[in-house]
Order: sequence, then structure tokens, then C-alpha cells
Amino acid sequence: MSMQGRKRKLAVLLSASMLSSTVFGCWLGTGIVEVHAATKEAKNYFAEGLGTGIDFSENSWDFTTVFKTGADENVVTDPASQAGIVENEHSGKQEKIVRLINNVRTDAKREGIISSRAGVAIVGDKISLKDTSEFSAKYTISMPDAWSKPQNAGGGYGIAFIVTPMEEIKGNTSTGMAYYGNKDSLVIEMDSYFNGGHCNFDSSEGTYVNWVYDNQIYANSGFGYLQGLADDTRNNGLEYDWVNKGPAYWTKLNNWGYASLPDSSERRFDHIGVMKDGVVREHHGISYLNGLKPDEVKNGKYVNVNAASASTASDSSKCATRFADAGDIDVLGEGVDNRLFTLWVDYDGENLYVRYANGSFLEAARPENAQIAMEKVYGFSHIFTESDVHIGFLSSISEDSMANHTLHSFAFANTYFENGIPNDYVLNNEKVKAAKKAVQQALENITVKNDTTGEKIQEAVNDVLKNASSDFSDVTVTVGDITKTEATVTGEGNIRGTITVRCGDTADTIIIDKTIAKLPENGNTGNITEGENGGTGNITEGENGGTGNITEEENTSVSKLVRELKVSKKTAEKILAMAGKYDISMETLLIGEDTFKKQQSEGDVKGSTFYRLQAAGSKTTAKSVKLTWKNVRGADGYQIYAAKCGRKNKWKLVKDIRKGSTKTFTQKKLNKGTAYKYVVRGYKMIDGRKITIAASKCVYVFTDGGKYGNTKSVKVKKTKVNLKKGKTYQVKASQVKEKKALKKYRNICYESTNPKVAAVSGKGLIRAKAKGTCKVYVYAQNGKQKEIKVTVK
Repeated sequence: MSMQGRKRKLAVLLSASMLSSTVFGCWLGTGIVEVHAATKEAKNYFAEGLGTGIDFSENSWDFTTVFKTGADENVVTDPASQAGIVENEHSGKQEKIVRLINNVRTDAKREGIISSRAGVAIVGDKISLKDTSEFSAKYTISMPDAWSKPQNAGGGYGIAFIVTPMEEIKGNTSTGMAYYGNKDSLVIEMDSYFNGGHCNFDSSEGTYVNWVYDNQIYANSGFGYLQGLADDTRNNGLEYDWVNKGPAYWTKLNNWGYASLPDSSERRFDHIGVMKDGVVREHHGISYLNGLKPDEVKNGKYVNVNAASASTASDSSKCATRFADAGDIDVLGEGVDNRLFTLWVDYDGENLYVRYANGSFLEAARPENAQIAMEKVYGFSHIFTESDVHIGFLSSISEDSMANHTLHSFAFANTYFENGIPNDYVLNNEKVKAAKKAVQQALENITVKNDTTGEKIQEAVNDVLKNASSDFSDVTVTVGDITKTEATVTGEGNIRGTITVRCGDTADTIIIDKTIAKLPENGNTGNITEGENGGTGNITEGENGGTGNITEEENTSVSKLVRELKVSKKTAEKILAMAGKYDISMETLLIGEDTFKKQQSEGDVKGSTFYRLQAAGSKTTAKSVKLTWKNVRGADGYQIYAAKCGRKNKWKLVKDIRKGSTKTFTQKKLNKGTAYKYVVRGYKMIDGRKITIAASKCVYVFTDGGKYGNTKSVKVKKTKVNLKKGKTYQVKASQVKEKKALKKYRNICYESTNPKVAAVSGKGLIRAKAKGTCKVYVYAQNGKQKEIKVTVK
């Protein structure tokens, strides 16, 4: 909200419009936060996706896509081939999904189009586990558009759920669904291997190699299992010349390492596997889909491939035991495209249980008995003991075997639920979190006085929730006992208490700790209202550069500046006048040095904009990063804040430039091949204080010499757009990378210089609001941008 001249209002209580429904990527459980301080709450719960009540949000996840050396440049540079959040093209409803692997449906031939790659999606904030290390997780996946190339002999492909305290989670493109080599990790793999590419036999040797009826078999040296399937009449009675060709075939399997596995216990079909420490060969627990048991054979054939239960996993009559089937490449929704698998992973600190069933997050029926039950498992203790953990998903494909590996829904709690995470727990947490956020924002804007009571706070909170656009009808907010020390002319007072937010069995607590301003000597209440400053409410022209008149609403703004910036009333009035002159929002004014000390998120600082500074990483070497920005009108200087990327790395002030005309800075002595983040803060000196008049969006830059590079430029289809009021235009933008692959900390972003003329959504949809002109900036994570001029007629 900008203040043009002196006409904008800052209400004491947050208005209902400001408390409208907001997408929160994660919720907090019963952690306590003090309203007066920016104390970081420990994350102990996360939920996003269809059925959780919350859409997937880019702000909640760290996405990485790793391509093999020599990968197809057209694929590498295509934003659609990167891991990220997309709309589900296979769904009849609007549904955001996480695509670990995307864009494999490119053409019917598949030749030379898809490049081997790994996709990684990790929840940005760590989860704090209890001393018991217990947790429960629930998630829904699918593997649509599956395909495998004839003569395929590749490794394990599918989706892996990972829990690890490690800071860096690498995607491996060679094997193990990308999790190979990630130490100190618990992985639940949904292993589809060849992604269901073949449901028929061929008499040639090659198709036996790439597998044919149920994927993931490891043959024994007697060839009995393969021979039994080859002779099965369901496969057209085709037989293979095992006598003459068998030894050569086994030699080929042996060369791929299959012979190193025991004859009967390690032949694998599509399965769920419990893995540890990034080791892909050792299954600590395993369950084949539909209970298929590779060692149950009668007359050379698998006993339960045709069992009644086998049909429940697939609409396909040929591939009943797979995560994925091929289907018709040109028909959306065919075969596996709408097949969902939901999994429950529950760990009580000693026992690990894994269950799975077909169906969506809300509709799948959780099995009474776990398909994998690992009792008294102490081998995981080193992973979780006294650790906060990262949670997320990994996947990999090759040119031989692929699918659009998809996460539909995900919930995780640092509490063990014997019966799995209940659906209402997910929804109740969402409501509690949203209500808590609204109450906290309201409390921050309440001015307390000596006559403030718990009843008055309760009334204010009730009004906020009642007028909010979100439905809080089943949420109860209770203000508890209040203790108060009244303010005097010689000292400040204080109000302390608690507020409980509850929905069903889910509750959270807020601590009230508000300061009552010291009373002025004239004995008034301490609230600045018209006339209470000893006069009429008017300030003479020249005292602060203003017009000479100050409204009651502006007095509220002055009071906020006094409280938040710890300045005098006179200085606050000068700041307010300056803000009106340069059109600076209150959120921007409140950015101070403490803001960066308290900033815990990897994202942008509240109150920052792109268009004012347009900060960007313009040049890099292995040891340095050069930043550039635009001069800001009225600036007396600039501060540069920097840190290595990662939420645990704290911001540091690396340069204070005391010259308003400067617009470059180079940081040296950096690490090679490392990601750094920067914020440029423009300030104006008022009464000896640095007051923020502009703050840049976070700039993410990689130094040279590593695996990843930076965006070279941003491309848009149109740089001039003419619209009639009420009409829309979808920006089509893409990033041109330098030479190295891009690691995504943020998608392409959009910002309008005047949302009253033309607003732009986070996905680049421009909507004409009123007659006039403005600019829309399309910018990459390193600040490279393209400008679009918008004219509304």
C-alpha cells in the first residue's frame, strides 16, 4: 500500500481485505511465538496438494533439475522440462501438481527428444522432529505418459520420498531414482524401473533384456522364471531358444550386474522399497504391488499374476502389477494417466510401517495391515537423532525409460499417528494456521492503552475473523488471562497474556506481549490523536517538509513509525512526509537492519519491489559477483546484504555505499561454483537514521566453475501490449541460460509498476484495470529482465 501525498489510510486493525484468504505452504503445530519479536517458529507440519486444502506453492519448495553431460540442448533450455509446479493436464479439474520429471510427452517417436535427467523437489523449511524422532507422512503419486525404448537395459526409475538432515540433497542421473549417494537418509522408493513400457513378448533377444510382462525381474542362472513367462499363452505362445541363446543372454545380464543378486530373493517387479543412506541395492523392506511374490512359481509360471487382487491396481488387463502403463501416446487419460497411488509412512521411533493403496489423497482406503512392517528398527536412529530434517522427493529418467513423475498431494507431521494422518487433521491445521496468522497481524496493529482489557482484545480479534474473507466459523479464538502494568509519564507499561486458536482437536497458542507507550506530561492516554499533542493536530509547514496538515489516519501512521523504528514523533512525521513525496509504502519504510538479522526465509523481504532498483547480477567469475542497479530518486546511499543460498545462512551487511549516485558493487573472495543471494537497500538519511526508500527483490547468482550457471537473458513474445479495460493478456516468457544448467531458486516473476492500471499475476496474466500506461517487468532469479509497456484504452 503506497502513500501518495497524505491520502492513504493505515488502519489500527488490519482490514478484512488485508486478511483475505492467503495461500500458506505450511502450518505450525503447537509452537509458541511472541508477537513483539520475530522469533522463528519450529516447523513441525507441512501439507500441500489436492485434498489438503492448500495448493502447491513455489515458495514452499526448492526445485532442482540435473541433466546428464551432453543432454539435448533443446530440452535443457526448455522451462517446461524443469522440475516445478504445473497444472495437471490429465485432470478434469484445476489441480496444481509437482512434476519431478515433466514434458516427456513431446512426440510419438521419442527419438532424440528426451534427455536423461533427475528432478528434485525438497520442502524449503526443515522439520523439527521430537526427541523420539517419530513422524507420519502421507502422499499421492502417479507416473503418467510412461514409455520405454526397445532394447532398454537401464536402471531404476520411479519416485523416491526422502527424509534426511543433510543440507544438500543431490539428484543423481545415473541410478536409484536420483537418491543414490545421499548419505544419512531414509528413502521410500516407488520403483517402476522401466515405467511399464512393455506388456507383450517378442521373440527377439532384445525385448527380453528390456523386460516384457511384469518389469523388474532379475533372472536366476537357470532361466526358469523367464522361460515360464515366455511359454505363457497370454504372450501369444512365443518361445525363446533358451538352449542355444540362454547362456549368451545370461552373460548379458551378468555384465549388468544382475547375476550378483541371489537367485530367488532379489528378483524384482514394481515395488515399494525401504532404503537407507543412498544405497540402491539393499532393500531393508520391500513390497511388490498387489502382493506379487516373485518366488511363488507353479509349473514355471508366477502363481498370483492372475489373482483377483491383481486387477485392482490397473485398468490394464496386461500390466496389473505396475505403477505405470504405456497407453496411447496421443490420447490423454489413457491407461495409467489417471492412476493414483497413495502411501502412508508412519514411524514411531522404533517401528516403521509403510502402506499403499490406489486412489486419491482423500479417497484411498488405508490398508489395515501394513504391506511393509519393520519392527524394532534401530538402524534409522543415526539419521534422525537430535536433528531437523529435510523432506521431499526425487526422481530420474533416461532416454530409454521415462514418465512424467508426479506428486499430487503431500502431508507430513512430526507426530506418529497409529492410524495415519487423518484428513481432518490436515484441514484443521490449515484453518488454525490461517486464523493464527490473521490474529497475529491484527495484534501487531493494535495500539494498547492503560484501559485496554482482555475483553477489548477479544472483541477486536473476533471482528477481524468475522470480517475476513476466509471461513473461520469452526475456529474458536480465546483470549486468556491478561496481566497489565500501566504506563506513566516516567515509564512504559506492558500487557501480557495468551490467545488460544483451536479447530477440532488442533490448537495453537499466541503469546501477547505489547508495550503501552509512556504517557506524555500533559497526562493524556499516550495515543496520538488529533489535539492530543497539545495543539489542533496541525503541524506547521517546514517542520517536516509537509503541507502543514496531518490527519488522524496519518497520526496512526506516525505512531506506527515511532513504535517500529524507535524514532521520535518529530522524526516519524518527517519520514511520513518523505514517503508521501517519493510514494514509499509503509512496508518499505519499516525495512531496517534488524529485518535482515531476523529474515529466516529464502524468499524476498516484505516491502521489497523489483522495478525501483532492478538489481541484477551482471557479471561473475569463479571468485566474484558484480551487482548493478538503478539509482533511486532521493537516495543518499545503498546497503548491500549478502549470504550463501540456503535458509541456515544468515544475511550479512557486506557494503554500505554512502553515495546516492552509485549503481554497481562487486563482491570478491567468494567460493567457486557457489550460489549467493543479494539484496540492495536504498536509504535516505533523516535525523541521522537510515530510512529505507527501496529494497530489491532477492538476487540469486552462481559463481563460475561449478555445475550450475545463471540466466543470460529473458525473452518475451511481445514488449508492447494494448488492452481494453477488463481484458487480459498472457505473457509468454522464457529464460536463456548461459552454458551451465540452471538451478531454480525462483521461477520467472512478474511485477507491474501500477497495478491500478494493469495488474499482473504470478503466472504472468496481465489484467487491464483502468485507462493509462504502465510497465510490467518480467525478471529471472538473477535479476535479468525484460520490460513490457502496457497501454489500457
